Amino acid sequence: MLTCPVISDVSVERFKAVDVYAGWSLKDSIRTDSSSGGLFSELAEAVMQSGGKVFAATFDKNFKLLHREVVDSTDLAAFRGSKYLQGVCDEVYTQIATYLKQRVPVMFVGLPCQVAGLYGFLGGDNPNLLTCDLVCHGAPSQKIFDDYLLYLKNNGLSGFIGIDFRERQTSGRKTTIIYAKPEKNMWLNGTYDYYQQAFMRNLISRNSCYSCKFARIPRIGDITLGDYWGIGFKKPFFYDITKGVSLVITNSLKGNDILNKYKRLLFLEKRTIDEAVTKNPRVYKASNGDAGERQRFLADLQSMSITHLVQKYRLYPRLSFASRLRSYVKTMLGDRLVNTIRAVLKKRALRRI
Repeated sequence: MLTCPVISDVSVERFKAVDVYAGWSLKDSIRTDSSSGGLFSELAEAVMQSGGKVFAATFDKNFKLLHREVVDSTDLAAFRGSKYLQGVCDEVYTQIATYLKQRVPVMFVGLPCQVAGLYGFLGGDNPNLLTCDLVCHGAPSQKIFDDYLLYLKNNGLSGFIGIDFRERQTSGRKTTIIYAKPEKNMWLNGTYDYYQQAFMRNLISRNSCYSCKFARIPRIGDITLGDYWGIGFKKPFFYDITKGVSLVITNSLKGNDILNKYKRLLFLEKRTIDEAVTKNPRVYKASNGDAGERQRFLADLQSMSITHLVQKYRLYPRLSFASRLRSYVKTMLGDRLVNTIRAVLKKRALRRI
């Protein structure tokens, strides 16, 4: 039976003191093709190779975000990357329940409210179920995303086959659309990027996101995956982070066991929860959006031109001085020289220890 995780309490056994890691896939191709460090892909592939089933979110050909079963490892690429909206996952709950009755191991990856919804549907935890919740900024609806895609298509940007909210070649976050013919990526700015900017400003998430009861420690999933924005802020981190770093939090004994089982596939370094929440407060508290401002924005979205909407709500990228400086240095010096400087600083620091 489907239950609403927002109004129904779900109880699963979790650590009082969680374990925190910085990590990434040891395969550069996976790491560079992922939003952060590629932990999802490695864990998912390992589970499938051991006979388990994996469920996660991906876009269909009409850009509807759906949870579905990952068929095989070659299918994983479609499930990578950040997707800034809430997908439909209720139909897969039945599939998962069927596999679990057959004692088939299952890995489910989703937003924390979706993980809680799965537990509610199953009536509790299951020894063959591994859940991974994602650190979530908020969850806009499919309808708002559909309206955004329609705006792009009506303003000359049609025929694209993919959309990426986390193109790493740009400074900060920029929406990128992907074309097959000719093969190219196009970064979006200004009015064309209003969806992401509104998302980051907490203007289009669901009302329940502003008081999310799953943004807490310990988290609802056996494992929490996210971006390690605060890496190195509390203590030095002497590794190249330009290819992406995953935040990994194990919240249960099952989560710890799985991570230890497959750690040969990963780089992992234990860190602290204080550092983990630095620059990423969504780990432990809900977005600080205003439900009233959200309502005003959604009303204006229906009645106002996008140009005026962007101006009224100042939907422009906001980069800190430090972010702009890092981007400038990287552009001027290039990745190779930046990595050389980082290696020299690492050696000097190690000599002082």
